Amino acid sequence: MAKRTERIEMRVTPYEKALLQQRMSETNLDTLADYIRSMTFGYKVVSKQTTEEKQTLGAIKNGLLDLQRLRNLIHKDARAELLQELEEVIKNLKSIIDDRKM
Repeated sequence: MAKRTERIEMRVTPYEKALLQQRMSETNLDTLADYIRSMTFGYKVVSKQTTEEKQTLGAIKNGLLDLQRLRNLIHKDARAELLQELEEVIKNLKSIIDDRKM
């Protein structure tokens, strides 16, 4: 990447500056310059995840692992074990859904 040597100055109201800082704080970016550059040039801006979102993502990943394990059991034709695993996955998914309805 080329070295940044040019400066651009702009004036904003205190409200606009606070709004920019607030929106930047919701991302993984560290500076207003990075935020403005990302928004201007269309770079991907990744929002920070809340603790609840991280937990939900973890639960979804665990569900994916469960489904992959079930797929493997289907290929092995392990019916009794498969039914037991299916019941457990269904129970876990219902629990995740019930927790998110609050």
